[in-house]
Amino acid sequence: MKRLLCALLLVVAMQICAIDIADYQVKNLQIEDVPNDDGSGLMLSWTPLPKEQRIIEYRIYRGITPDSLFLMGSIEVNAKTGVSGDKMYFYDRGFLDFVSVYSPASMKADTQLDPPFYRQIPRDINVYGPMLEHFYILGVIINDEFYYRAQKIVGEDEDVSAGLGLYQFDGLYATLLAGNTYYYAVGVVDKSGKHYPPCGIESGSPEDNYPEKIHKLNAVYVSDSNRLQFEWELPIFKDDIQYHSIYMVEQENVAQFNQFAAAQGDTTLTVENPAQMIFRRQTAFPYSSMDLAQVDVRDGRIVDEDHGIDVVYDPQKSWMFVISLIDYYGRETFSSPVPLDTITSEKLPSLPEFAIRDKANDKGEYNELVFGKPLVQISSASYASEDVVTLNYEISINDNYRIKNIYFDVYDAEGNLLDHVNEFYQDNIIRIKVPDHETVEKGLLVSMKLKTGKTAVPEDYVLTQNVSYNIDFKDFQIAPLTVDGEIVQNYVYKLYKRAAADVVYRTAKKLSPYQRFHDDNIPYEDSIFKLVNRFDADKDILLVSPSLTVYYNRDKKTMVETTIFGDEVKKSMAEWTKEADAYADSVATAETEEQKAYYGEAEEYYRSLIWMQNEDPNISKANQIENGKARMRMLSEFRHRMKRSFEYQFCKSDDKGRFTLSETYTHDGESFLFPKSEWFDTTKNPMLIATLLFGFFVWLFIFMARRGKEFFVRPIAGLAEIDNAIGRATEMGRPMLFVPGLSSIDDVATLAGLSILGHVARRAAEYDSRILVPVCDYIVLPVAQEIVKEACYEAGRPDAYNSNDVFFIAERQFAYVAGVNGIMLRERTATNFYMGMFFAEALIMTETGNAAGCVQIAGTDAVTQIPFFITTCDYTLIGEELYAASAYLSKEPLTLGTLKAQDAAKFLIIVFTIVGTALSTFHLTFLINAFPSQ
Repeated sequence: MKRLLCALLLVVAMQICAIDIADYQVKNLQIEDVPNDDGSGLMLSWTPLPKEQRIIEYRIYRGITPDSLFLMGSIEVNAKTGVSGDKMYFYDRGFLDFVSVYSPASMKADTQLDPPFYRQIPRDINVYGPMLEHFYILGVIINDEFYYRAQKIVGEDEDVSAGLGLYQFDGLYATLLAGNTYYYAVGVVDKSGKHYPPCGIESGSPEDNYPEKIHKLNAVYVSDSNRLQFEWELPIFKDDIQYHSIYMVEQENVAQFNQFAAAQGDTTLTVENPAQMIFRRQTAFPYSSMDLAQVDVRDGRIVDEDHGIDVVYDPQKSWMFVISLIDYYGRETFSSPVPLDTITSEKLPSLPEFAIRDKANDKGEYNELVFGKPLVQISSASYASEDVVTLNYEISINDNYRIKNIYFDVYDAEGNLLDHVNEFYQDNIIRIKVPDHETVEKGLLVSMKLKTGKTAVPEDYVLTQNVSYNIDFKDFQIAPLTVDGEIVQNYVYKLYKRAAADVVYRTAKKLSPYQRFHDDNIPYEDSIFKLVNRFDADKDILLVSPSLTVYYNRDKKTMVETTIFGDEVKKSMAEWTKEADAYADSVATAETEEQKAYYGEAEEYYRSLIWMQNEDPNISKANQIENGKARMRMLSEFRHRMKRSFEYQFCKSDDKGRFTLSETYTHDGESFLFPKSEWFDTTKNPMLIATLLFGFFVWLFIFMARRGKEFFVRPIAGLAEIDNAIGRATEMGRPMLFVPGLSSIDDVATLAGLSILGHVARRAAEYDSRILVPVCDYIVLPVAQEIVKEACYEAGRPDAYNSNDVFFIAERQFAYVAGVNGIMLRERTATNFYMGMFFAEALIMTETGNAAGCVQIAGTDAVTQIPFFITTCDYTLIGEELYAASAYLSKEPLTLGTLKAQDAAKFLIIVFTIVGTALSTFHLTFLINAFPSQ
């Protein structure tokens, strides 16, 4: 035997040694720059291993040197199917996890691998600190940690920083820096869990590229309003875009412009730009910017003093238009020139009535947009019978309207009325009668009119849709919905918003033409974002700027900032005053206009900093508060309000430059909307009323039971036979088995089962019979032990309690079942109780007990297991009978009163159901509509 075992071990060892490591290493690893980005992205590609290798994971390692690479990500694959393509890709771009308090404490080699391959970057500042300068690190700081608990650190150059420990960050996130070199490797893990080292280390360096070219631009001239309108599609990579600019160029100069655009980046070519800028707007980084613009022509000129634009526009000339993107390094990319489409304002879509308001009944997290009239759309159709067609419809509605009736009129191709349906209860399906299939194949016209509640729609508001049956495809064809001659799907709606702390509008949401409302999420700000590139290893802290951006001052057109350290304000102002005076003297003595302009801008910058702290009404008021925490509390509250106060614009567009953009929405003279938290959700009033009513029933019946009122409880066979089943086990001298289900203590069925366990254990103690209680949840175990122990004491037989009879088996489902079945057969139990929540194991247990000849009583609210219990057990408590067991067995006033309160509530529900059905028969739906649908 020993020789055979040694031989088998030798064979296994030989097989392991026979594995060629090279077969489990990726090939052709390549590192390439991501095009058209801001220099923060690299693309990794490699040839995947064949599926025969049973690979389950590819692990990507990255480092700033080739001797230390850290695990940064992984790609899981199916071991059976492998990877279908010839190449696998991983993009190292955007902000990815760098370090957090959950990172390893120290450098550890990755599982089964040797250096230079390590697990994630550790939270040891001596390791990750020197790496900060090689990445753009974004620190996400918890608000209160930054406001009130940051350390004031004064550097050697007298610069002040805010010092924070790693635990004060939600996390540090890194993106690559253009021009730096990074090293990568890719390892694999097979199905057995074995890690294989990468075959080699490759390097790559990201480059800051020119912005991606916009490929779709639409230019429209609205002649009667002298307005140019532009609409475009934003590029994929837009992280480093600073400006959108629009140029116009005469048709005859397009060739010269194309040469100029092609010469961008080539310093050897000097081609003059023949185009004239007519529009420039700063982007809404890091959010999606607006994708449209309007330029007014007044007295034949386009003027924008903020951007130095003053251009003559002659509508008689043949103009071409170009949109450009400019990144933060001044690189500019131009789109292809597009011609102008001239229309009148009659061709522009009509903007529906809309309102934007604080969403009611929420926690202050949403502003609500409601617009337009309700829509009813046929979504699908099918034959119900030879002469009946079923139409499914969908309703789009908002809080301004409540539909009472939908009137469907169905016409054939000749215009003859085939059927009229009054849909007073909207269940999203109607059935119409048709004479034959040929009529349907020719086409049906469905006309829909609405009757609404308090806010009525006009009588001429008609929705139409064509429905036909395609004999070739054997399917119904649903035409687009038309309202007042306008095809609904030809237009989209766009919502733009701008916070009080933002400079420009950004895109909040592009809405479907079938939507009639939108909830704009206004999250609470709980984090501050800061660039992290310095550290102090001795103090184990990271250093960030102490400046705090508060809001955008639209009069001064500047972002207002201050510092979190109030005692630094006066010191900084003294330095700024000194610098401003010095630059003012330099302006007076400047020899050239360029020097004068440079010194003047520097002086204006320092004057603006002084103004922020001295004259801005909000900052100056905060600076007068001497207590640092009180000052920060005021600033944080004001900043919070500015960050969450938004003004909105609403747009309807065909995505081709024909759009109508509203002015900034105002409500009661205020343009900025601030969502407020509500104390109560009034939509849940029916639930509140029902809860109070049920509570009254519970109190009433408990009060009556305590006064001696006897309540009738219908006999439940399974509960009535418990005493007989216990007596049978006693007579046979064999133990009983009580299984309290497989769920945890927070399950109602488990609690109900444990209440029955108390009664069974008490009876077993009285009859001097043994009861076995196996459990599968470690929290249920002590509860069950205490229940059995208490039952023995109540029966006057404390010596009958044996703690070893209430025991834990296993948490896993079928391991537990195997243990229970073994107990049945070894202990030869006479009676089995199954009370609680059960799953797929139910039939296995009860069949074993049935084969062993046990009397079995079961109870559960698991609908899927009740049929198995009914089939294999002698008695079964179905659903709520399990909950009624405690009241049935104990006859206590508290439980009896609760049980009868449930009966009263059920009776009330039945009454409402009958009354609601009767009223609905007469088209009175106010009662059923008064209750929530979910």
